[in-house]
Order: sequence, then C-alpha cells, then structure tokens
Amino acid sequence: MDQLKADMNGFFENRPLRTLVCALALLGAGALAAASQVSGVPGELPQSVPVPPAKPAPERALASVAPAAAQRMPAPGIDAVMPVEERVCRTRLTALGVEFEELPRIDDEGECGIAFPIEVGSLGRDVELTPDGVMNCATALAAAELVRGTAMPAAGRELDAELTGVVHASTYICRHRAGGGKISEHARGNALDISAFVMADGRIVDVTAYGPADMPERRFMRSVRRAACGPFKTVLGPGTDADHAHHFHFDLAERRRGSTYCR
Repeated sequence: MDQLKADMNGFFENRPLRTLVCALALLGAGALAAASQVSGVPGELPQSVPVPPAKPAPERALASVAPAAAQRMPAPGIDAVMPVEERVCRTRLTALGVEFEELPRIDDEGECGIAFPIEVGSLGRDVELTPDGVMNCATALAAAELVRGTAMPAAGRELDAELTGVVHASTYICRHRAGGGKISEHARGNALDISAFVMADGRIVDVTAYGPADMPERRFMRSVRRAACGPFKTVLGPGTDADHAHHFHFDLAERRRGSTYCR
C-alpha cells in the first residue's frame, strides 16, 4: 500500500506523463461516442462498416433526364432540315383546313422527284380531294386558295350549290410533257389536273366546254379558270388543245420575269 501511494504521488508529480495519459483517455472516449452514433446503440461498436449508397448506372442516370432533354431537342426526321418556306407553307395549309400528310423524299429517275412531298386529302374544310394527291406544298397551297377564294363562292353564285369536292386527273407522276420533249411539271410535284367539281347536292360538274344551254356551268368554269391565272403560272383547259379538253391543268412552272401562260 505504501508503494502504491508512492507511485500515485509520483504520477501526479510527473506532469508530462499525466498529460499523455489524459489525452489518451479523451481520444478513447471520442472514438466510443462516434461508434455509438453509427451503430445506434450508446457505447456499442458497429458490427460492420456502413456501405455508401451505390451511384446509379450511367444509362439509368441518362434515362432519368431523357424526357426533359427530349422536350428541348428538335424532333428527328424531315422537320430537322425543312426550309423555312416549307414550314410556313404547311402552317398556311393548316389554317385553310387542308388535310395532308408528310411523305419521304421522292427521288425517281432523272429529273423526277419532290424534296418535301405531301399527300393531300382535301383542299379546305369539307372540300375533299379525290383521290388523294401527291404534290409539293406550294401547289397544294395555290389550289386551296383558289378553292376558297374563287371556286366555293362561284359555286354558290353560279350554280346555287355548295362545293364539297374536287376530282383530280393527275398530280405527281414521273413523265415528260405530252408529245415528249421537256420534263413535265407533274414530275416535280408542281402541277394539278382537275377533272370535276362535286356539289353537296350530288351534282358532278365536269371540266369540259359548255355551250349556251349550260350557262351556269360555263360561268363557273370561266370564273375558276380566270382566277387560276396568276397564282398558277400555267393554266390550260378545254379549248387549249385536245389533250386538255376534259380537265384543267394548273402548274407553278418558273417563267421568265414571273410571267404566266394561260390559254
């Protein structure tokens, strides 16, 4: 006992030793407290080292932001390269109530083809195009504006009828002009041949030469034909030649100084 007292007195008198022992005691207490926080049980060491949550796989991380990214990115396909004038044309068709569908680019033999073709099912609200016709947007727009601005009011005025349909004889087709020579405007989707107009009462008014006994039909045809010259650069029909005796040919051929050829 006397020896123990002597040792204790020596410990308290030895300041460096006393400081070291206190520091070790404090470190041990801190480690024990940290361990109890991890394990959840005071004073108890954890049974295993906690594993941090796994990071999501790269493909899953991308998938989580894909919907938002898709909203910001342009839709793939034809819209990504379509010129502004083509987009504007389609906007105007929609405003006129024209029904149409986009088609893949047409590249036929030689000069035939359409860069941005559409298949047209109507030339305005409640004015069906029969059968559906393939053409470029500019041709469809010129025809739709002619129907709305001239053909519909002329049908009401001259025929006392409501125009509900247009029958065409030809739209896109890869061929030369009648008689050979230059490529046809039909081969560029740049032309529309109309063979008849359909009325709500069931009447079908064919495109043909009407005489004095059929003045209402004659005036109707004359109104449409005259109004087409200008928006269309070529206007042919009954009286032009034998090839156009039973249909109107309208096209957007580029002519010198924007001139027209209407016969």
